[in-house]
This record gives sequence, C-alpha cells and structure tokens, in this order.
Amino acid sequence: TWPQRKSFVGVEEFSAEPGTCMISVFLMNTLMLAEGDTVSLKTAHLPKGKEVTIQPHQYEFVEFTDAKQM
Repeated sequence: TWPQRKSFVGVEEFSAEPGTCMISVFLMNTLMLAEGDTVSLKTAHLPKGKEVTIQPHQYEFVEFTDAKQM
C-alpha cells in the first residue's frame, strides 16, 4: 500500500474534463505526486474559521509605517 498523504484545499473552478483533476505544482509537490498519478478525492465540510493570525515572512513587511505607500 501507498502512504496516505492528505491536504485540504478549495476549488477555484469546475472546468476540467470529467474524471480529471487539475492541481497546482505546489500541491503536487506537497503530496509528492507526479503528472498522471491516480488520486482519491472526497469532499469535506469544514467549519468556518473565527480568527486568523497572520505572520509576515520577512521583517521588512513590519517596518513600514504607511501601508498605502507600499
């Protein structure tokens, strides 16, 4: 058996051919998939979030004083 790898994602659009799922290279890398691999998909109803904590990737984003100037 293959190891199970999971990810939760949203759907951007429903335009692929039936039986086909187009996903980003980022998600393919995250799930260690190669083009043409077979995957199993299922829907999940997740509760809406109540808060989010955002952390900058670089300190420079914290240093500016007026966001409108960026």
